Amino acid sequence: MDLEEKKVKSTSRNTAEVDPIIIREKKTTRLVFKPLMVKNSKNPKAAIKGHFIYQRKGKNDDWEDINEIKLNHLKSGEGVKLSLKSGELLKFLKEIGPLYKLFYKEGINYGEVSYIKAETDLQDLSKVSEEDFKKFLDLNSAAGVNIFNKFLNWVTEADDKDPIIKKLQKLEAKDLNKLNSLVNLSVLKNSLQLWKENKQNSDEEFWQKYFLEHPFLLNALFNFPVLIIDEKAYVGGKQVTNKNGNVVDFLYKNKMTKNAVLIEIKTPTTPLLGKEYRNNTYNLHKELSGSVVQILNYKQSIIENSHALKSKSSTDFDLLHPKCLVITGNTEQLNKEEIRSFELFRNNLNGVEIVTYDELFQKVESLLSIMQS
Repeated sequence: MDLEEKKVKSTSRNTAEVDPIIIREKKTTRLVFKPLMVKNSKNPKAAIKGHFIYQRKGKNDDWEDINEIKLNHLKSGEGVKLSLKSGELLKFLKEIGPLYKLFYKEGINYGEVSYIKAETDLQDLSKVSEEDFKKFLDLNSAAGVNIFNKFLNWVTEADDKDPIIKKLQKLEAKDLNKLNSLVNLSVLKNSLQLWKENKQNSDEEFWQKYFLEHPFLLNALFNFPVLIIDEKAYVGGKQVTNKNGNVVDFLYKNKMTKNAVLIEIKTPTTPLLGKEYRNNTYNLHKELSGSVVQILNYKQSIIENSHALKSKSSTDFDLLHPKCLVITGNTEQLNKEEIRSFELFRNNLNGVEIVTYDELFQKVESLLSIMQS
């Protein structure tokens, strides 16, 4: 597989020179086309112009333009004929087409930028040497990121993963650790970015979906390994009319002991405290107290209906005083006195743990800091 490097050098905000396209080459002379990328305001698709020119090899083996014939000095009856063979014209068209695509995608970048043009025959991809492939990625990091992203998507969706696994097993442990660390760092950074951009997001479904797609966040809240049993899990409570059933946001279990864990998800905008009661003491907001009572109700319901629920579940779990967790609110919105009232309340709760969103993502930030160091 041939890898060809092309250099693009800006000559102004609206123009850039490109390495010549070699149409015909002999020992001491050659015919080239010198492309010029242009931002054409009148016709944006017309992004390439240029000129054909003959060159001869100079003393230092550098190619020099031959300027002996000036077309604007031709007299009446004189003319110049430039003939291209069919193969030469085909080569020109193959070279000029990708330049249009490059301009449409990248535009004109300041300074000198190198790009790698690769043949598109997928059967030849396996023939690329590691040195050429590394050169390609070094010169075009954006393309490298796209390739890596497509590779990961292919790996996760491939029907037959055995050949992939066998290949990965041949990698050294240090390389696998590096790859794992890179992926984990990316996931953690993306999670922190999402938190920064969604602190005021009051859509409960958004957060429930996000936690479902990123289970490591909920796992980070426990000092024991957990597995999800179900989301929107029915925990009993229906009447004979099949109404008023209790549905908890997430039902987990301790991976080792199989004991159930109930998790209720609110939003970071859910208020924690109400008005001041007296002497810098604050009432609990009804949303917080309601969430606590709600999950305790779910706990009581799942225990009372344990036999029926376990017999109909495909997952083996136990109900030995299940742990309850409520994720809600944001302490960044509280002052010093309000935080004191909030801590006094939750630290004296029995059977329910309350974790705020800023605390959860602080755990993520701490983990990220450890991994980066």
